[in-house]
Order: sequence, then structure tokens, then C-alpha cells
Amino acid sequence: MKLLLVEHEKYPVVELSSFLKKEDCQVTVLPLLEAGEKIKSSEYDCVILSIGKEKEQELKLLEKLNNENRTDGVIIISEDDSSEFMVHCFDLGADDFLEAPFQIPVLYARLKAVIRRKKFNAKSKLYFANLVIDFYLKKVYVWDKAINLTKKEYEILLHLIANKNSSITKESIAEYVWGDYLKNIDSYDFLFAHIKNLKNKLKIAKAELVIKNIYGVGYQIEEL
Repeated sequence: MKLLLVEHEKYPVVELSSFLKKEDCQVTVLPLLEAGEKIKSSEYDCVILSIGKEKEQELKLLEKLNNENRTDGVIIISEDDSSEFMVHCFDLGADDFLEAPFQIPVLYARLKAVIRRKKFNAKSKLYFANLVIDFYLKKVYVWDKAINLTKKEYEILLHLIANKNSSITKESIAEYVWGDYLKNIDSYDFLFAHIKNLKNKLKIAKAELVIKNIYGVGYQIEEL
């Protein structure tokens, strides 16, 4: 999961960020203004937005995400649990709402549910071609036979399936999977190697799909 945590002085995110990274999440932590700039060029599975007493700027970011029809999930964290404020957040596009203080494992469970709901219609398993993808186990099967994918291969495959109706640039895939680790790179050979290995493993497993190279654009996944 690729996540953006929007910092707030009242809700320290160090412990939360550490927990999520141990769960193999890719986490970017930014203050509000920098987060607003970052989302212009990056996509995330979910944005975790903390809202304090001064709500105006945070709510503007929430409204911006909604108005641009992005697929990022948004979870709001706030001490204001009044029904009026919660309804207002949902009206502006929030996908879930947690009252602060909160338990980190509860947030993590909500996070996974939001992402499944946004990208894969709330299913615990995804079926694509003859693949079965178990989100809880993070395993991919051709029917009942498991394919031994690395973490990065798994993330690339999910990202391609989530965008199955469009081609995705190599830059977009790399930025989604590796995020801020990509600063100042001058070659995408590491991405090409992962995709080549993923294609080989899917072919050996007799997956009924193809990852097509779209000349001058990037990649697209299609069922056979």
C-alpha cells in the first residue's frame, strides 16, 4: 500500500508511520502545504488526513481530492466527532472517519477496508482472468496453485489490474511502487527487470493474461 500521512502538530505520526512501514506499506509523511503540492504529481492508495481545530485548510485539501475524481481513499482523524462535522467530511469525499485518540491496529484495519472498497469493490479476493488474488494473504494463485511473487512484483501486478482499462507509463508504475526512493534516478532498468520476471512467472503459471508493452507509453494488462 502506498500511503500519504498529512502531519498535524496535535497528532504525531511517528508511531503510526513506523507501524505501517513494518506492515510493508510505503509511507510518505508531509505537512499540509507540501502534501497539497505532492498529490498534484503522485497517486496514493490512501491519504490519512488529521484535522485539528483550525479545519479550513485541511477541508480544502479533502474537497480538492474529491473534486478531481481521484481514486485515493481518504481517512479523516479528528477529535471533533460531532455528527455535523462527520457528515460534512463525508459530503466532501472522506471514505472513513476516526475519532482521536485512536488505536493504530484499528486504523490499519480501516485502511485496508477503504482500499479494497475503492479499488476492488470491497472484496477480500480479486478474480482477474484465471488469477485469484487474496488480499489478506497477499498471495496470487492460478486457481489453487500459488505463484511465488516478490513484494514488488505483487504490487506492480495489482497496480496494473487496478488500471486495467488504460495504459500506464513506466514513470507512473515506478513512482507508485518505489515512491520517494526514485529521486535522481537515471535508469528504469530495475523496473524493467521486475516486469520481465513478473511476465515470466505468470507465463510459467499459465495465467490467461498478457502485460503488453505500449510503445512510447508504458504497459497495459489484458485478459486473453
